Amino acid sequence: MADGRSKLPRVLTTGRCERITRALEAAYDQCRTRFDRNVGFDNQTFGQMVFKSCWFHLDQYLAGDPGVRVLRDYNSFELDVDGTVLHPYKLGQRDGEIYERYPSNEEAFAFMAGENIEQITLFPAKPPRRLVLAHAGNPIDGLRAVYLAAPVMDGDGDFGWAWVVRIDDLGGEAGVERPQPVDIPPPELGSVDTRPERRRAERGEDA
Repeated sequence: MADGRSKLPRVLTTGRCERITRALEAAYDQCRTRFDRNVGFDNQTFGQMVFKSCWFHLDQYLAGDPGVRVLRDYNSFELDVDGTVLHPYKLGQRDGEIYERYPSNEEAFAFMAGENIEQITLFPAKPPRRLVLAHAGNPIDGLRAVYLAAPVMDGDGDFGWAWVVRIDDLGGEAGVERPQPVDIPPPELGSVDTRPERRRAERGEDA
């Protein structure tokens, strides 16, 4: 199994990745206890609860780390981990769905991707500064996967991931010690279009 830890900034240590995973797991578990279709709490309600609950638990679980700052500019939530900024987003209900989707906030994704492309161009030896902290789960199974992914885009504005590293230890297949990266050539090279709707069209699938 490939080890993707070399792609992560050094500040994202095993201990920090473990605390991030535990925080997200706690958020999903808490929201699962409130999930009840009989009173109108459906999947959409669950997603909305997870959205804010993850903010709360990440803040709580990382509060004792002097290298972590919580940023709440413009009613958002980001984690500044010794200069690397993590942007939490729920991407899917099961592991692996991150490869088929991106955050719904395209403006935020474009901002992150633009900064990363500029940094990669000027300082190719340094890891991207802005990462998506992607989590996937559902009200039945709870948290299913946690990833750190580097957003990028090409000259046409098409979104993609420079790399994806799974950091959780759920399911016994990847885990913090043995994350699974997916290598995608940087879109600025013009060799890959990673927008999911175009991938589906190429495969002859409906959107």
